[in-house]
Amino acid sequence: MRANVPSAPSEDKRRHGPPESGSGAQPRPSVGASAVGQIQSPHWETVLRIPHRMTIVLQLDAILNPGHESMRVLPLLIALTTAACVNVKASRTAPPPSESVRQGEAEVLVVVNRLWEAMRTNDSTMARSVFDSTAQMARIVERNGTRSVQWERADNFVQAIGRARQPWIERMVAPEVRIDGNLASVWTWYDFTVDGKVSHCGYDSIELARLMDGWKIIYIADTQQRTGCEQPRVPG
Repeated sequence: MRANVPSAPSEDKRRHGPPESGSGAQPRPSVGASAVGQIQSPHWETVLRIPHRMTIVLQLDAILNPGHESMRVLPLLIALTTAACVNVKASRTAPPPSESVRQGEAEVLVVVNRLWEAMRTNDSTMARSVFDSTAQMARIVERNGTRSVQWERADNFVQAIGRARQPWIERMVAPEVRIDGNLASVWTWYDFTVDGKVSHCGYDSIELARLMDGWKIIYIADTQQRTGCEQPRVPG
């Protein structure tokens, strides 16, 4: 069943206005302050077109005369227009990443995973290969009511990997990679297991630079907690 919808004025009427005075109709006044009081005809209409083929016809004299009963539905018409525009905006989805973007992300994660493998096998040579020579490790330390950032050279961490007598298992979950030019960031939840038990967990923030010999880690900062490591938590 098709609903009856009031039709909009014909193209000729909207473009040229009412017939000339010789035909018996009243001439259409020009739009302006002096003409507002002269508009009496309920047939001059303004047409608003919004998405989903919705057509709202507002009588012009209803807008100029606040007492007109058509004004009762004006808030509803405004709400419908806003909702339709919001729905159109929400339906637009971001395009999927290009092949070059996916390849760049994969190259960055190869470097990070090589570090995890070096920790698992206690291979300091492999670990050193993923760091830039100036790389550092950052840790936020809270002590005696104060909070500070503690920096140390990544080489100290590399040496500790080589001295370890059992595998260090670092597992990352759902890493997020961001790349712009020669700079990359990896943000990931992790847990750290030694001797079959989870020692701690938190979030890693890993920064890499693309140098002449490939991606190198320039610093790592992390958070650490010893409870609630059963599943990734929402950072906050």
